[in-house]
Amino acid sequence: MKTTKFKVLIYHNIFVDQHLLNEGIYATKNPTLFKHETTMESLVEEYKKMQEIMITYPTQKHFDNLQLCKLVTVELHFPENTTL
Repeated sequence: MKTTKFKVLIYHNIFVDQHLLNEGIYATKNPTLFKHETTMESLVEEYKKMQEIMITYPTQKHFDNLQLCKLVTVELHFPENTTL
């Protein structure tokens, strides 16, 4: 088996739908997988770059809700012949 680490955004042990952070903190069954090297600071910087390009997204509420969440490491196990 091949093990790969990722990070996911959670709030009180639920997976967070990052696409709805402008509206609030909502659960998802299919969390976004971030690179294992991702930090909250790098995530904020990425969203700030998006904000410069897209005037209406993300809003301040998005950043406020993001700060209530945390990134945790998850491991996924794949058969050896899997290409990632």
